[in-house]
Amino acid sequence: MKFVVIYMIRANRSEILPDYLDTIFADGDGQLVNPDPSDVEGFEQFFKRYHAGLGIEAAAVDSLKN
Repeated sequence: MKFVVIYMIRANRSEILPDYLDTIFADGDGQLVNPDPSDVEGFEQFFKRYHAGLGIEAAAVDSLKN
């Protein structure tokens, strides 16, 4: 996230974000890290519950408008 902030306030406005990030990460070792399957499963469960609750949140917001 901090790289995007630095990108937004930098002096060189002609450079696009992908090119800027290429310069930031050019010296990185580029190792791929796969997520832990249990973390993926946990996130999927969270997201299903979150998505299911959006109607509740919308109803709460609507009730505040009245």
